[in-house]
Amino acid sequence: MNPITSPINNSNSDGGVASRPVVVKRDYLTAAILLVVIVFLWIGFGVYKNLTSSQVPEPVRGLARPIKTEFPKEVFDNLKQRKNYRDMDLNENDRVILKEGGEPEVQTSQ
Repeated sequence: MNPITSPINNSNSDGGVASRPVVVKRDYLTAAILLVVIVFLWIGFGVYKNLTSSQVPEPVRGLARPIKTEFPKEVFDNLKQRKNYRDMDLNENDRVILKEGGEPEVQTSQ
């Protein structure tokens, strides 16, 4: 085994600077590089598998259609013409019944 060495400057007790090598074994460096490569390959294959084999089931595909970005103007006009029944003066015992034309009829029960 050939160690990789790099000098580190440490201060001596007498105030001088001594140079002492730090030894990193080549086996640990090789194992760390191999581990990083394996992790990237694992992530890459996982992403590839999901991109190629992930399918939306047919019943869900039929339900998941794009939403139209344009609404007919009639929808907004109908919303403006709606009556607000909260503004009516009602008691707890009153019932509101809508007639055929959409007009409300208040029936008071006592």
